[in-house]
Amino acid sequence: MRLCLIVECEPLPGPVDIDREMWEKILLNLLSNAFKFTLQGEITVRLRPRDNGVQLSVGDTGVGVPSHELPHIFERFHRVKGSLARTHEGTGIGLSLVRELVALHRGTIRAESVEGHGTRVIVWIPRGSEQASSATVRALRPLESTAASARAYVSEASRWLPEEEVVESQGDPSAREDQSIDRQLSPRPFIVCADDNADMRAYLHRLLSPHYDVETVADGDAALRAVRRRTPDLVVSDIMMPGVDGLNLLRALRNDAKTRSVPVVLLSARAAEESRVR
Repeated sequence: MRLCLIVECEPLPGPVDIDREMWEKILLNLLSNAFKFTLQGEITVRLRPRDNGVQLSVGDTGVGVPSHELPHIFERFHRVKGSLARTHEGTGIGLSLVRELVALHRGTIRAESVEGHGTRVIVWIPRGSEQASSATVRALRPLESTAASARAYVSEASRWLPEEEVVESQGDPSAREDQSIDRQLSPRPFIVCADDNADMRAYLHRLLSPHYDVETVADGDAALRAVRRRTPDLVVSDIMMPGVDGLNLLRALRNDAKTRSVPVVLLSARAAEESRVR
């Protein structure tokens, strides 16, 4: 893999009024997205003064976005189907979140893309009033490190590298189908958790494993295999997954006499009325 990161930060004429944690989320989300869809080439981060504000651009030489998809990439839960990427995990809210955070800074965001050649996202935010900036400078206090939030992005990206299988097995001990404990002999209730996001699988395992036997899997197909090995007391499943999604998993469980009565909890970030009705 040959991938180069280029960072160009021009001197700014003065302080810029930002929320530090929000600004970090904007940058890290854009970088994470660029890395996810750029298999080789380069990712370029540029910061420069522009129109009484500051302009941040994150560009890549990745797969790009089809022209008909470009107007929708900042919509919540929107995913570009069929895109070649390091992983198909994700919630579909990254760019939507970035847009909301930029709006809170009274800024603008837009994207340029050519399919097969790459994408560039441009963020602009105003500098703020001189009086406000001066007051901010006078009120400066030691800044707490936000390295912890950055580590979460680095940890996610590390799973996209060739060593991802090793990292996954360390962070999510129940992700392997050849479980080390004898599930059949355990007296504790057994739960199968299906989610295509590794962070969510690890979180569910940490949350539930002190009280239950937990097997976490990445999709509905693996969930069905786990259920056939041992009938669970509960199935917890994401709705949006590649292959067999949560709703199809539910149908498969209800169509099998052995699992027809197994309780199922479906997880989803979708909050619109249509999604709730479905």
